[in-house]
Amino acid sequence: IAVVLNPANTVTNLTKDQVAKIYMGEITNWSEVGGADAPIVVVSREDGSGTRDAVEELVGFKEKLKADATIKEGNGNVQTTVAGNTNAIGYVSLTFVDKTVKAIDVDSVKATVDNVKNKTYPISRPFLAMYDESKVDDATLAFLDFLMSTEGQAIVEENGGIAV
Repeated sequence: IAVVLNPANTVTNLTKDQVAKIYMGEITNWSEVGGADAPIVVVSREDGSGTRDAVEELVGFKEKLKADATIKEGNGNVQTTVAGNTNAIGYVSLTFVDKTVKAIDVDSVKATVDNVKNKTYPISRPFLAMYDESKVDDATLAFLDFLMSTEGQAIVEENGGIAV
């Protein structure tokens, strides 16, 4: 999960604590974190979003999102909103980072696949395939085998996941 800003924003790194304080409304101006003297526009995901739940838990502002945050449904809508507002901050799945938004470092660690894999990037979460062993049938085993195959892992990557 990448914390993203508009490319025109000069901020390049925030601590996890600063991100939490921004999302809770305790830091409200970019000048408080080394940026321009401008209000921070907080963009978050909709209630029930797995990405939102993960960010709130990993960053440390669970159920404390500032009341006037802009709420957007889906990574694409967050990306577009941040891309269109120099003062906005948001978070998206890593694959949504492109030239329209920039991923900033968190705790001085870049949001990269390698840093997620080596567990140095602090805002990442696993996607797990869980099943009840007592109820596994041949179709389930075939799916799990496919998921872990070269072809299955390629599909994972094509859809924004990180291969294992």
